[in-house]
Amino acid sequence: MQNLHHLENYFNLIFLTVFTFLSRRLAQFCQGFSILIILFSISEVFAQDLDKIDVKQPVKINGGLNATQTFYNSEGIKARRDPFYWMLSGNVTFNFFGLVSVPLSVQFTQQNKSYTQPFNQYGMSPTYKNWTGHFGYRSLSYSNYTLGGSQWLGAGLEYNNQEKPFSMSMFWGRLQKAVGAFTQEGVVAGQYAFERYGYGTKIGFQKKGHQLALIIFRAKDNAGSLDRSFSDTVNLKPSENVVVGLTTKQTITKNLNFDFEISSSAYTENSYNQAELSRYFYLNNLGDFFEYNNSTRVNKALNGNITYSLPKCQLKLGYRRVDPEYKSMGSVFLNNDIEDINGGVTWKMFKQKLNLNATYGLQRNNLDKKLLQEMLRNAFAANASLLLGKKLNLNGAYTNFLSTTKFNNINITANQLNLQQSSDSLKYNQITESANLGASYSMADSNLKHSITTNFSKQSAKDSKNNNSVFYSGNLGYSMNFLRSKITVAFNSLLTISQIAGKTNKSIGPNLSLSKVISKKIKLSFGANYATNYIDASSSGYTVNNRLSCTYKPNKKHSVNADINYMIRESYTSITAKISELRANLVYGFTF
Repeated sequence: MQNLHHLENYFNLIFLTVFTFLSRRLAQFCQGFSILIILFSISEVFAQDLDKIDVKQPVKINGGLNATQTFYNSEGIKARRDPFYWMLSGNVTFNFFGLVSVPLSVQFTQQNKSYTQPFNQYGMSPTYKNWTGHFGYRSLSYSNYTLGGSQWLGAGLEYNNQEKPFSMSMFWGRLQKAVGAFTQEGVVAGQYAFERYGYGTKIGFQKKGHQLALIIFRAKDNAGSLDRSFSDTVNLKPSENVVVGLTTKQTITKNLNFDFEISSSAYTENSYNQAELSRYFYLNNLGDFFEYNNSTRVNKALNGNITYSLPKCQLKLGYRRVDPEYKSMGSVFLNNDIEDINGGVTWKMFKQKLNLNATYGLQRNNLDKKLLQEMLRNAFAANASLLLGKKLNLNGAYTNFLSTTKFNNINITANQLNLQQSSDSLKYNQITESANLGASYSMADSNLKHSITTNFSKQSAKDSKNNNSVFYSGNLGYSMNFLRSKITVAFNSLLTISQIAGKTNKSIGPNLSLSKVISKKIKLSFGANYATNYIDASSSGYTVNNRLSCTYKPNKKHSVNADINYMIRESYTSITAKISELRANLVYGFTF
């Protein structure tokens, strides 16, 4: 274990020290580069694409208006809404020179009125030839474990020329606003947070199927953005982070491809802490670029895939590992303490009439053995489709998920759980399976199209504590489409069965739908379904749903939609024996 510890230190030493000089120069460069970007944008890059500035129509306005009237009535239950309800809503978007879009919206109802300006975070990304500038609220994605799409307020610049082997991206900006005790009318708007700034760069090289990119990301909380006494009261500490990443995509042969990403993140949880750091001695070489203390942790994340492709077959193998404490200020949603390996195969046979696909994955957590329990997951999935001629299509799928939870006998004992057995024998297993079979048959002539579809599925879940459940569903449908008269008729029957906690619930019934295109302006549709419900072998009631709708569009700018929904539900086991609800909507829309 000691050798492994030294190996980890050597790896991190090599990985971070190699880029120390470049990182420090980047910090100095980025601090003044935002001014250069602004000057550059004023002189040369003041457009989303300077070659496409719309001078003839500098301001464009478009939007829409909707007026809705709703009627509601119920019997047998308390009304769920007002009997009459109206709403008037509209939106308008201003576009200036084809550069900046500013959408506004307004809404009035009988209960309240509101005005919103959803585009309160302004930003633009002007483009000139192979250069793109970013100003205002923007986001960039360098990789999953470095800068993964976090939004920032600042400036950035990208260069990308597909004919050249070099590409570059860089930014500087505010990643997070300070959130103190009372931010908006005496109410805290979000979680407490320090103001946070960051910058980063991605430098790439690519040529004939070979890509390599270096990523450096740096972020730090502004400790002065919140009062120290307040931050201590809420136990909030300023942090800082530097991440170095390397990504590559390689075409090894015509059929063999490989992609790989590795990142190392140094994260200081508490910048107030002045205690010396006993590990990661190489951080001494980073100077002012990164301040470390005994709350600093260095962790790694890596992800790789190798794919072998043939005309009718593809094999893929992947591996991922993220250390338990891995974090990056540039990636908001990031899972850590995870290791998994997965593989898959896709096979096309008989002139691509039969397609097979299968995947298997194995995943575990508690990589450093510090959690009270660890989980192991196995996942298998397979699906197949078969085309028999031009009319008949068959398909099937199967999935199986097994999760095993085991207590870690290093950190927990049987006495802690009030159990009289060895803790390493305590396991909890859960298995979830699903299977699906389907078929469709279609035929057509010059006036009529027929189709028959059927589907059956089963889902089951069970665990080592005998908590079992099974769910079945089956469907058989038939549809006709009369091309000349533009009438569509569809009929299907649905059966669902669920078995949970020793009880069997069943629902069975038919569905009918009709639609008619009267003209290019008017369309009518009707739908009805009926379901009888059973508990064990006894009928427990029924449900009826009916819907009638009409759409009228006299032209591209105006539209009128009307629909009526009527529901009846009767229960033989409930105190409320029979209920009904009626909803009717009339909506007028205007666009400009």
